[in-house]
Amino acid sequence: MLFNLANILLVAAIDIAGMAVAFPIGIGIALVQGTIVNYIGDPKGDVWLILTGITFVAIAIVVNAIAYRRLPALGQKTTGKGIVISVAAGVLMGFFFRFVAAAIAKKYGAGEDPGMLTRTRRSSRSLPGSSPRTSSGTLS
Repeated sequence: MLFNLANILLVAAIDIAGMAVAFPIGIGIALVQGTIVNYIGDPKGDVWLILTGITFVAIAIVVNAIAYRRLPALGQKTTGKGIVISVAAGVLMGFFFRFVAAAIAKKYGAGEDPGMLTRTRRSSRSLPGSSPRTSSGTLS
């Protein structure tokens, strides 16, 4: 639901401001915010490398906004409404993955986390033409 609303807002922003403006702002904000929210929720990885990447994305968003502001000088009509809707879409989309990550089961056993998303492991014996393997990867 959250991701759908964010996508609808992003499409509306693209219609108003154009793809070259709305998409980088909306997706850039979602990337920056999503990275920060997910790192706070589960701090894994090199924080300085993550912050460096976030900084470069934030700079790209600002440069894009500056370029958008200069469009009236080129004779094209602009509106702040497109940027506002892009920002709203980015903020909503930035929270999306945290909700998905919270819904993924931490244990992958049968019935251990009811109601959570899980992955299934297929036995190599269930695949046609495959031979059973031991845990070391050699033929048994």
